[in-house]
Parts: sequence; C-alpha cells; structure tokens
Amino acid sequence: MKSTTLPCGRTVYYRSPAALKVLSREFFDDCVYEREDVTSRDGDCIFDVGANIGLYLLQLNSSLKKATVFCFEPLPATFELLQKNASLNDRLGAVLCNYGLGETSGEFRFQYLPRMDVGSTMCGLDSADTRRSGRDAVFNEIVERSRIGGVLLRLAPRWALWPLLESLRRWSNSPRTVTCRVRTLSDVIDEHNLERIDLLKVDVEGVEEGVLGGIREEHWSRIRQLVIETHFGPEQADRIAAKLIGQGFEICRLPGNADLPHLQLVIARRAEVNSSRPISGFRNYSGSFSTAPSETAPSGAR
Repeated sequence: MKSTTLPCGRTVYYRSPAALKVLSREFFDDCVYEREDVTSRDGDCIFDVGANIGLYLLQLNSSLKKATVFCFEPLPATFELLQKNASLNDRLGAVLCNYGLGETSGEFRFQYLPRMDVGSTMCGLDSADTRRSGRDAVFNEIVERSRIGGVLLRLAPRWALWPLLESLRRWSNSPRTVTCRVRTLSDVIDEHNLERIDLLKVDVEGVEEGVLGGIREEHWSRIRQLVIETHFGPEQADRIAAKLIGQGFEICRLPGNADLPHLQLVIARRAEVNSSRPISGFRNYSGSFSTAPSETAPSGAR
C-alpha cells in the first residue's frame, strides 16, 4: 500500500500506480461525472457501484455538503483501500459495502489484477472482448508515455502490433482468482428501505447488464439518473440504452475516445430531472451507438 497527494490536495492510498493514473485522469482531469448533464445535489441518494479505491466518493465530498452515498466494492484488497481513503477524506458518512451488485445474490469468482486493479472483473479475462479491450488499454498507455513511440505506434497497422500488445496484456493481466459476495440492487433497496436513488453510477468492468438485471420491476421508478460505463463496444451500449428507454428514461450517448473505442458512456435520466435546464443531448434514443450522430466524448471516457 502506497500513498500520494493528488493535485486537489487530498491524500489517497493505492497499490497500482497505473490504475491510480487512470482513475485520477477520469475523475479529476476529465471530470467525467461532473458533466452538466449529470446532476447531483445536496440531500441526494447516490450509489457508486464499482467504487474501487474511492475517488468518486472524494469528488462527491468536494461538491456536496450532505448526501446519502453507498459505495460498493467486492474485492477485499481494493475495499481495504476504499476504507482507508474514506477514513481520510469522507465527511458525508458513506456506507461502504464490501460486496458487488449483480443479477443474482451469492458467492462468485472474480479475477483480481494486482498490477492494474482497476481492470479486475467478474467477467472471464479470456473472452475476445476482454482481450481486445486489454490490448487497447496497453496501446493507449504506451502512446501516453512516449511521444515518439506513440507517433510510431499510431502509424503502424494494428495487426503488426498484435504480438507485442498481447504479450504486454498478459503480463499486466496476471490475475488472482478471488471469491467475493454479490447481492442485487433490489436487495439493498429493501434492506435500507430506500424510496429513491437520485444517481446510480455503474462502472463494473463488463458486468453492467448484470447490475441492471438485479433491479426488480417495482424498483425502477425509484431511480432518477444513471451513468454507466460500458466495456464491450457499441453493441452492449445499444442493449443497455434500449433497456433504459423501456423503463422510461431519456438517453444521452457518449462514445469512447479514439484510443479506447470499446468503452462507451451511457447517461440516462427521468424527464423531470433538470427539467428547468433541458439539455439537447438527451432524447428518446432509438438509434445505434455505432452509427448515430452524437456529441464528442470527453477523453476521460476511458
């Protein structure tokens, strides 16, 4: 366990320098969750599903005076960091939950990645989608670290780089299998007798549809906004968008950046949210994330 001071002046504990870099860029450089079309107000109930080491909680503490926050992190090693960082930086009194959310409750195997813990997942690491996203992440990291090398890599055809990228992916993705507890979101709503969730943020490395599958029909009306980072390309984002539209949400779609095209950001809200300040990006989305025009994504949509 190491500690560092972020540019905002807060001290945080972490294990993986590469993961901390990714998270810091997402939350504090690109401010993915502080967009004008993501609303959080004092008194809100906010779910952080896939809390990792707690940087979103830190961000919420900077922007809100009071809120009911639930942070979900199933991996014991990462949860230890979440607890440590919350003890230093959390004045909102967040509820820290050492379990994940999914379609069903039980004990499940996770692949924990010590060298890049932000990529740890309940999905199999050997799927074609996961291998592709891993190679994309490695490519992006090399481009960021070396200007000259980055230029050369961008000029080379991706097939020629495949052996190198795949070798580096396997090295960085040397997993440990860990059994973790998983519950459904509806179980949590029942346990805490929650009448509403004002913002549901989901970033769970490929299991986003499972989290939504754990919401019983009678609980959907209690959710006002969702921000979901999907990991398996526009097809998965299309499925999630269609499900949310079916539940009465308006959708704003953000594609991944050019270097990580498999990542998409789906933002959904009820029509009454921010109704006094409508945003043109929201609509009853009926197109495809792979073909429909959309606004430009921030670089933090990793």
